[in-house]
Amino acid sequence: MSKFKVLKRLDLSYLGEEWKECYILFSSITFNEVGQYKVAEKTDDEKAKLALQSLEDHFIEGKAIDESGKIVILKKGDLKDLPVDVVLKAVNFLIGEVGKNV
Repeated sequence: MSKFKVLKRLDLSYLGEEWKECYILFSSITFNEVGQYKVAEKTDDEKAKLALQSLEDHFIEGKAIDESGKIVILKKGDLKDLPVDVVLKAVNFLIGEVGKNV
């Protein structure tokens, strides 16, 4: 974890109008952590576990829509239950845009 507080807010409104108030807030990944994402030699299962663990490690808070259509507060353990496209977008948001402004 970083000794500097830099937060990144992933807006989930792209999922539809009902998601306009939903988001996930993460702490930024540090330069020192970037090395662990060199995953060419890892299996797909190892990559998936690393990605989810990274999201959980950097998760601060969030809101999402549950199956009943209500806005709920996200917990760290909820990340694995989000749609795959949201998880992939979150991983890219944290580590896939290194060196770019997002």
